[in-house]
Amino acid sequence: MTTEREVIRTDPKLDLGTVVGAPASPAIKANGFVFTTGYLSIDPETGRPDQGTIEHETRRTLKNLELVLQAAGSSLGKVVKTHIFLQDIDRDFDAMNRVYREFFTSDYPARRTVEAKLIQGYKVEIEVIALA
Repeated sequence: MTTEREVIRTDPKLDLGTVVGAPASPAIKANGFVFTTGYLSIDPETGRPDQGTIEHETRRTLKNLELVLQAAGSSLGKVVKTHIFLQDIDRDFDAMNRVYREFFTSDYPARRTVEAKLIQGYKVEIEVIALA
């Protein structure tokens, strides 16, 4: 089996590793899959936090992931697994799901959702695995 690995480059304002100063690539394409880093609600035009309600942060985060997947030649329609981290799962789970259904409407990806302490007061972080 050959192992192909390609770092996906995005505009630095959308590169979460650059924005938060973490050693991470926006995404890696390997063996027919795209693995994204965990994304937050950042404004892709400015690279600054775009925080607000859980609905707002979920929507912005999924739109950012859509841009990253497009840079990798993929799309949200090819997502096979999502990992969702919520700052407060009891408060935000239902509202996050309402927005999630705007982006994934049928044949949902496999998913894991957990509560986690997130950086800089963000309410949600999402990473995905998609077909390339």
